[in-house]
Amino acid sequence: MQKIYLITSGLALLFGGCRAEKGDSAVSEKMAAERLTRNSVPQEEWDADKALVGMGGMRLQRPVVGGGMAAGPAANPAQAVAPPVIGAVTLPRKIIRTADIKVIASDFAETEQELKKLLGAHKDAYVAKAEINGSPGAPRSGQWTIRVPVAEFDSFIDALLKLGVPQRNSIDSKDVTEEFYDVQARVKNKKVEEDRLVKHLEKSTGKLDEILKVEAEISRVRGEIEQMEGRLRFLANLSDLTTIHLQIQEIKDYVPPQAPTFTSNIASTFTTSYDLLVTFGKNLVLLGVALSPWLPVLALVVIPSWYFIRKQARTTQRPA
Repeated sequence: MQKIYLITSGLALLFGGCRAEKGDSAVSEKMAAERLTRNSVPQEEWDADKALVGMGGMRLQRPVVGGGMAAGPAANPAQAVAPPVIGAVTLPRKIIRTADIKVIASDFAETEQELKKLLGAHKDAYVAKAEINGSPGAPRSGQWTIRVPVAEFDSFIDALLKLGVPQRNSIDSKDVTEEFYDVQARVKNKKVEEDRLVKHLEKSTGKLDEILKVEAEISRVRGEIEQMEGRLRFLANLSDLTTIHLQIQEIKDYVPPQAPTFTSNIASTFTTSYDLLVTFGKNLVLLGVALSPWLPVLALVVIPSWYFIRKQARTTQRPA
């Protein structure tokens, strides 16, 4: 019996091992076939722009510790210290430049004509706003808001300062590069979202309520896109053309202030003393005018009092 049991167990183990080898071989052949199938199918090349659409940002480069630039998806523009970079292309900076200039001119009409000639020499510059105050024969002044291309900004200011005696020359710059490209990236993402909603609406066979909800969502996204595109146009306009606020004031025979000399100090001291004397005289006259209404009242009080005191004095001086 023991021999028969041992023979039966050995046969069972032999057939089980063969069956396992066949199963393992079949599994290995199946995995190899799947691996070959995957390798034989051409893989789509990775597109950075498509990959970043769902990541909510542009493919900007941001600074790394130790120098150099490191590419990263959806880099935060607020942390960038260099112009934004897409791939190997450096994007132009967006800077809003403004200037505030005031000059003194002895002849307003002549200076205005020189300004018109200057604007004619710069074909791309134009007057956005102009206001002139005063009339011929009296001192006049004018204010202009002038838009000038960035490349001509410095030379145009130098020419304006030569129109008269400069009184104020203030220049201000504001970097809006980060905001501009951030809004541009958000517009791109919103348009992708809008396209998805439109495609969903075209394929939708749902109820009227669901269709109206999708249409409302499309209107909301379209409104956000239009608002951001308006902001982009505004920033582009201000950064492509600089703004100069010019003021011209007419003063006949204007003499620019100079360093004081001993002679000028004497003249200034005499003039100051004379002005004080004139002011003192005017104040005395005003005091008299202010007291004039009270003179009759003072006379009614002072004259009887003076007469009574004098009478008493005479009575006291008489001998007993």
